Amino acid sequence: MSETPPITPDVRQQIRDLMGRATLSRVRGNAAEALQLAQQALVLHEPNAEVHEFIGDALMELKRGADALGSYRRARGLNPNRVELEDKLGRAAIQRAARDDAFAYSTALLEGRVKPEPKRNPGYAAIFSVAMPGLGQLYNGQFGKGLIIVAAFLLLATLSAYSMLNQTASSGMGMFGPTSPSFLTLLGGSAVWVIPLALIYIYAVVDAVVHAGKSGSPDKTGLV
Repeated sequence: MSETPPITPDVRQQIRDLMGRATLSRVRGNAAEALQLAQQALVLHEPNAEVHEFIGDALMELKRGADALGSYRRARGLNPNRVELEDKLGRAAIQRAARDDAFAYSTALLEGRVKPEPKRNPGYAAIFSVAMPGLGQLYNGQFGKGLIIVAAFLLLATLSAYSMLNQTASSGMGMFGPTSPSFLTLLGGSAVWVIPLALIYIYAVVDAVVHAGKSGSPDKTGLV
C-alpha cells in the first residue's frame, strides 16, 4: 500500500486487517460491507491510494459511479503512475452519466414532460404488414422506415412484374399461347427481383411484430 506520511506499525496492521476483511466481503458479493470496512481503513490513514481505489471499485459495484469517480481521482492523485485508474475513471464517468440521464428522465416524468409511446398490438402490426410491407411500421409510428419499406417493396414488385411480362412477350405467343413460358420459367427469370422482394416481406412482418411487442415499455418514451 501507499503510506505517506509514515504510520505506526499498529495502525498499518489495523488497515491490513480491515482491508483483508473488506476483500473477503467483496468476494462474497457484499459490496456494501466491503465499502464500510474500507472506509474505516481510510479513517486510519487517508492518503492511501490502494484503499481509495478499492472504495471506488466497491462504489461501482453499488452503481454509485459519481462517488466512485471521486475515489478514483483521489487514488490517481496519490499514485499517478497506475494506468489502470484511467480505465476505471472512464467507466465511472459513464456510470455517472447514465445516472444523470435517469435523474433527468425522472424529473421530466414528475413535471409531465414525458410523452410515452402508446402500446401497439402485435397482431394488428402483423396483419398490416402481411397486407402490405411497411404498413405495420406505419401503424407502429415508424413513419420513415415504413415509407422506405413500402417504396422498396413497390419498386421491386414492379420490376419483378415487368421482368415476367418481358419474358412472356419474348415468347412471341402471349402469356396463354401454345408456346407460353411455364410458371417456373417466369419465376426463375425474375428471381433477381423476387428473392429480395420476399426478404423485404419477411423483414417487414417480423420487425413490425417485434417493435409492437416492445412498445409502451418505459424506455420507449420521449421528452416533449
